[in-house]
Amino acid sequence: MITVSGVNADQSVSNVLSVKSRLASAPSMRRFVIPSLFRFAFGVIDCGTNHGGLALISRPIRRDLLMLRTATVALLALVPLVATAAQPTPATTGPSTSAKAVASTQTAERAVEFTYLKSRPGERDNLRRAIVANWFAMDALAVKQGLMVDYKVFDSGSDEGEWNLKVMVVYPDTRGYDGIRDAFEKIRAAHKPVLIDGKPLRDFGQVVRTQRVVERVSESFQP
Repeated sequence: MITVSGVNADQSVSNVLSVKSRLASAPSMRRFVIPSLFRFAFGVIDCGTNHGGLALISRPIRRDLLMLRTATVALLALVPLVATAAQPTPATTGPSTSAKAVASTQTAERAVEFTYLKSRPGERDNLRRAIVANWFAMDALAVKQGLMVDYKVFDSGSDEGEWNLKVMVVYPDTRGYDGIRDAFEKIRAAHKPVLIDGKPLRDFGQVVRTQRVVERVSESFQP
């Protein structure tokens, strides 16, 4: 191992090899400039390390070669940084598709209508069965036709109170049932009432009130 002016020549070779491994990120520079600089750097090192060649060179020339080699290695180390900085930044032409979808979803509103029913004493289960067999049979067709979004029935679990069954229907916009009235009446006209234990729905209870609210559809939180 040979040391000149406090610089370890073997360590310098290791530094140059490390620089070479980083040049893969700058293929356009590597094609012409890098091979010449790299061969030059190794040529200087070979001159100073192979077969005692460094001893055959005068001290001033050895100092100059060492300085020139150091400058060359520094230049090689800067090439990847320059090549990376020179790469163009992709242009942004406007909001992405996903951003537009989120914005659209966040501003959407739709009507949700609730129908509250009170069953006759001991007839809550039969009233719920009649709702499913009749109302929901028609609502299922409405969903298929795009007239409704969803429908559900909620049971209070008791015969007490102002109501004990609540039916929810979600519509695609804020007009609610008014927006689908004509189309839904055709579904109703074609529906054949289903009896529960030989009785129609009205024998098990009645509607006590209705309510319409507006649901503001928002994007679910995503961390």
